[in-house]
Amino acid sequence: MRRRAGFTLIELLVVIAIMAILVALLLPAVQQAREAARRTQCKNNLQQLGFALHSYYNSYETLPPGVTNSTGPIKQAADGYHHSWLVSLLPYLDQSVLSGAINTKLSIYDEANLKARKVVVSIFLCPSDPASNTAFAGNQDVALSSYAGNHHPVSAPIDTNNHGVLFLNSRVRYKDIYDGSSHTLMAGEALRSPEDLGWASGTRSTLRNGGLQINQTPAGSRYYNDVLAKPVEEDSSEEGEDIGFEGSSGYGGASYGEGVSSYGGEEEMLEDDISEAGGPVQNQLQPPSPEKPSRLAFDPGGFGSPHTGGAQFLLCDGSVRFVSENVDPDMYKHLLDRADGVDVLDF
Repeated sequence: MRRRAGFTLIELLVVIAIMAILVALLLPAVQQAREAARRTQCKNNLQQLGFALHSYYNSYETLPPGVTNSTGPIKQAADGYHHSWLVSLLPYLDQSVLSGAINTKLSIYDEANLKARKVVVSIFLCPSDPASNTAFAGNQDVALSSYAGNHHPVSAPIDTNNHGVLFLNSRVRYKDIYDGSSHTLMAGEALRSPEDLGWASGTRSTLRNGGLQINQTPAGSRYYNDVLAKPVEEDSSEEGEDIGFEGSSGYGGASYGEGVSSYGGEEEMLEDDISEAGGPVQNQLQPPSPEKPSRLAFDPGGFGSPHTGGAQFLLCDGSVRFVSENVDPDMYKHLLDRADGVDVLDF
């Protein structure tokens, strides 16, 4: 009798094991390829924002305000007019219908603007970020943004005297970017949070600073007065010295015209808060009292991304660069300052 050809059980198991090993070896490469594609899409989103910003500039001969409000500094709460710079860009991002749905005579948090705030705009989202595209902020389910404008080089509230490019009631022209458009950061990636107020709000949702290095601002609710947040040590200061946030000590800037001087803006509002807290910021990470809000209610935090090793930034000349999280801290601040007179060669 002739024997039938076939595989033994041992041979079949060996083949399955070899295939499993090959798949395990290929999976990282597949994941890397997917991440490379998502990173390219993220870069393209920032480039689209750059085109929109330049189109806005060609129309009004100025960059849009980072946030519009009658008074400052901006508190990280749904209280104020607070229309963000992304709202100004909607007509230049093929979002004219969405732009028309926003009533500019009312606060961005008004019920009449809620429907528009719920719209998820794909250009505002990094595809690598696993966080939700929406947030339930202030009992309002609103769409978020992965990108934030540069309002200041160091930790400070969003105010009219910031040294970035997009800040409170700003009207920055390219001649005001003294350091050069190719050496100044316009916007960058920022991790989304369920407490953020959406892409239409000119708060930490769409504006950040360089007070913390890239990817050092805690994501999610940990930045909002949570005792588990990473503490930021406070520099001891004599009376009359600058009382700032981490990274601000000893860092000065050039003159910025009438009404705008050296770095600051936080002292008048936060000095009492700091002295009452008794020193380090970790003492501030408790629920603030209604009379004396925590400093974190005013500091929007820094930039960050889900990409390994750093974050992508849009420069004022329209180019997009990946900046390492290990970038020199002083160089990073110079890149965020539009006119400190320091020549940044390579980064």
